[in-house]
Amino acid sequence: MVHYVREGWTAKIVALFGFVLQLIIVAIPKDFIRWLCLRRKFVKGKCIVITGGASGIGHRMAELFADPNGLGAQVAIIDINLGAAEKVAEAIRATGGVAEAWNCDIVNADELRQCAAKIQQRFGHVDIVVANAGILFFELTLNLRDDELKRALDVNILGTINTIRAFLPAMEAVGHGHLVTIASIASYFGETFGMAYCPTKFAVRGAMDCLRMELNDRGLHNIKCTTICPFFVRTPMITSIGIRPMSSWIPFLSVNRCAHQIIDAVLKEKVIAFMPWWLGMLALMHSTFSLNMQRVARDFINFRYEAPDYCTDGQAKGPLEGPIQNGVILAEHKTPNNNEQTPPQMKRTAEKNMANGCATLSPLIHLQKIQMREHFEFAGIVWWLLILPALSLTFLVNVSWLGAVGQFVYKLGTEHPDLILIINLLAWSAHLLEAVCALYLTDALHISHRCSLLWFLQTLLLGFPSLRLLLKLRRKFT
Repeated sequence: MVHYVREGWTAKIVALFGFVLQLIIVAIPKDFIRWLCLRRKFVKGKCIVITGGASGIGHRMAELFADPNGLGAQVAIIDINLGAAEKVAEAIRATGGVAEAWNCDIVNADELRQCAAKIQQRFGHVDIVVANAGILFFELTLNLRDDELKRALDVNILGTINTIRAFLPAMEAVGHGHLVTIASIASYFGETFGMAYCPTKFAVRGAMDCLRMELNDRGLHNIKCTTICPFFVRTPMITSIGIRPMSSWIPFLSVNRCAHQIIDAVLKEKVIAFMPWWLGMLALMHSTFSLNMQRVARDFINFRYEAPDYCTDGQAKGPLEGPIQNGVILAEHKTPNNNEQTPPQMKRTAEKNMANGCATLSPLIHLQKIQMREHFEFAGIVWWLLILPALSLTFLVNVSWLGAVGQFVYKLGTEHPDLILIINLLAWSAHLLEAVCALYLTDALHISHRCSLLWFLQTLLLGFPSLRLLLKLRRKFT
């Protein structure tokens, strides 16, 4: 029987210092050394299972894993679309690779366990399982159909956990294996239209964290867990519903590039892998600063996507449009002659659109999309000629020209030189404070990051003359 002793504050503080020392001297260096020593493992002749391998990333991973001139693994493709899966397997076999296709709905746990038994009977021990199958619905929260929401939860969450549970017992029996899940950067960041998708990817990442902790506590250290978090990829799942992710900084990943990076992460047994890698820094910052940081990061990355065209009576509509107010596009999807329809008529129109497979936004729902302003005003040349030399040279003119005032200034500067330095430091400090205020103003006015930098630098150098322009701008827009 374990007895727990309540510790006093002294013991807690000592334990805290011990934890910090162990973290800094042991844990972090060990993780860093492990990262430096990551090497691709050998998978030739090993069995690799890929769910959702009939198309997209799964298809390309199957080809790369089974390439006889490359990795040379034996690939088992699981997909609900048996015809497409068999075509992938046949194409692999035609190149000399080893691949088989199985038809299975991963939502059905019993069916998946039977499929796992057949794969193990055909190939022997399964070394790597890639839970890649998923489904995507992008829609506003109140516009999601109940069946769409349930299907997304079933496939993306339950299907992933079913896949793990189907193959984990055999891995535990031999004491080694590798479980891989394809999450998404959406497993860290929620997005508009993402109610049926982002939460499921959060759950996938959480499931892998739970599994990794469980395996560690049970001493099963040779069963590895890898979570993959890519940006949007040009897969049929994405392109078929008309989503076109765009960003100033993140490429819309190709299937081939993403598959290569996933395989590299799997072979190096990474715990988590972002694609591109630096998205991990945003995820880390999001965990610490989740509100304004997320908003600013979205503006900087400039991520957006063209949602599928909405329709009324089966007719497609164009993208969101609306008037700009205070830097915000007020967008609203309306049915034709919306103002002439009664609520019952609008309800019947919505039901008809849903029956035709078209999503209809409620006329009560408004979308707000931030429109960043590209606005910068150059302060008058007079201010540049006066203030910069004054800050740099302290005095612009010969003191003898100033009479008694000049003599006082000269005496002050020679007898108390530190005072002049302090005055200059105070002036620069005031300019720095004004520059920070300028940044807050540019944020409130939704001014772009490029122009915000220009405002900051100009205000840092000139001070209030530059800040005054922003204050005028605020009065104009508010």
